Amino acid sequence: MTAPTVRSRAEGPLALLVLVGGLAACSGSTGPTASTPSPAAAVSAGPSPTPSARPTPTRAPSFDFAGATALIGGTHRRLETEAGVTYYTDLFAIPFTIRPGAGWWVENNIRTLTSFERGPNSPNGNPVYLVQFVVPTEVVLPANAGLIPAPVDLLGWLDGRPDLLLSAPSSITVAGIEGSMVEGGLRAGAALNPEGGLNLICGELSECGWEGGQLIGVGPGGLIEFVLIDVRGTRVIIALSGPAAKASTTQKTFDAFLKTFAFPAPQPG
Repeated sequence: MTAPTVRSRAEGPLALLVLVGGLAACSGSTGPTASTPSPAAAVSAGPSPTPSARPTPTRAPSFDFAGATALIGGTHRRLETEAGVTYYTDLFAIPFTIRPGAGWWVENNIRTLTSFERGPNSPNGNPVYLVQFVVPTEVVLPANAGLIPAPVDLLGWLDGRPDLLLSAPSSITVAGIEGSMVEGGLRAGAALNPEGGLNLICGELSECGWEGGQLIGVGPGGLIEFVLIDVRGTRVIIALSGPAAKASTTQKTFDAFLKTFAFPAPQPG
């Protein structure tokens, strides 16, 4: 497959807030008892105990979501987005805002997975377009061979699967963050699960396995784009899938969606 062109999707800068906990010290000493009159028997005072460290509880960073509407939390809690409305989630591991326009449905919104769907359901029950934000923790091995922790080189692992046909990695900028992406689909003859798809990448709180679950996957006839970025030390993979038969329209839909996406910086204090 020909490698996709590099697309820049810039947003605002990010800041990092570091909170430092304080220490509280305590000390004590021992000396001769009143029942020990002899100086020879007196017990000399020992050194003061080492002060114990008590870190001040770290406050969770706050974010300015002024003017934005909160996305509802949970799984399978469907909310249809409206035109001209900016939405935010502070439930996902890295809070973000998005302005997707009308016609998208919020399917999941938990710490390690937030997903959006669009379009009438196809015969197998899947949406026409699906966008998933995942903090990857596990991956599903080909041919129902089990689960392993998400590899360090996650895009390289995807590219090395025998059941996927992907482009070479290319650079991309999403929300002002430099990342990498690959895109493609299923190889002919790929072993699929009973639902007719291929489960790939899971988050910590998601059901993960060869079948079912709330995770990143791809089905026959689908074009999928994997975007991997690092946000303040946390890996986030964005998976965008749609019909390969309408690749140009699918790609425009992906680009339009990601242009409205941003990671607000934590507020000072």
